[in-house]
Amino acid sequence: MQGLASAGHQDRAGELVTRGEPVEGGGELREVGHGGEHGKAPARAATELAYVDPRMEPHGPTPFHGRVKRLLALMVLVTAVVLPAAPAMADPPAMADAPAMADVSTPSRLLNLGAGKVLGWNGEVAPPPGGALHLWVRVTHPATVALPGFSAPYQLRNPVTGLCLEDYGDGAQIVLTGCGTDPADDSPQLWQHHRTPDRIAHQRPFGFLFNRSTGRVLTAVPSTGTRPNVVVTVAPSGSDSAAYQLWTALAP
Repeated sequence: MQGLASAGHQDRAGELVTRGEPVEGGGELREVGHGGEHGKAPARAATELAYVDPRMEPHGPTPFHGRVKRLLALMVLVTAVVLPAAPAMADPPAMADAPAMADVSTPSRLLNLGAGKVLGWNGEVAPPPGGALHLWVRVTHPATVALPGFSAPYQLRNPVTGLCLEDYGDGAQIVLTGCGTDPADDSPQLWQHHRTPDRIAHQRPFGFLFNRSTGRVLTAVPSTGTRPNVVVTVAPSGSDSAAYQLWTALAP
């Protein structure tokens, strides 16, 4: 610290500052004694002006400390007023009952008795054994109730295309459409057969494949000339032509 005459001292900017006056930064200049013999008051000539920061004052709280305390108290009060109390945890919503999983059979081919051919994805029959597009799985939905004397209703889905057979109208060729995930009881995608075979032929059980909605059955139309064997839905027949309405499942 640079010593100064008793009249004052120069601050950092070169201006004269009177002893005891506040200086820039919030402090002030005070006389500080140095030396002197033991038990004697320090000599006046040994005094100099020293800068004292009020925040470092060892004699208890200062106005600066009071301002800080008041500011902290105000912050706590504002926080308590502004921040809402944490809401109580609500009970989790009840889970809706999930639909039962559909049962999917192993793939098989559907052989028509009258045509001697297997059903394909394009609504036609072709000579066996056929390929992957001639395979079908039965998709059974537990929520759909079986009618007396009938199997549980099922969708006929091609595992390659992922599409399902649907009744498209009386005498119309069947079509493949997107499979419903939870079909209604009267869905035209649902099919069923008698629990007891309608005929035994070639030591195999054959039966009608009824549409659950319309009551019509899958029927292979005999080919004429260049016309292929298409499959339509018509009313079941009791005549010899019923052979074209009878089907059996073959392992792939």
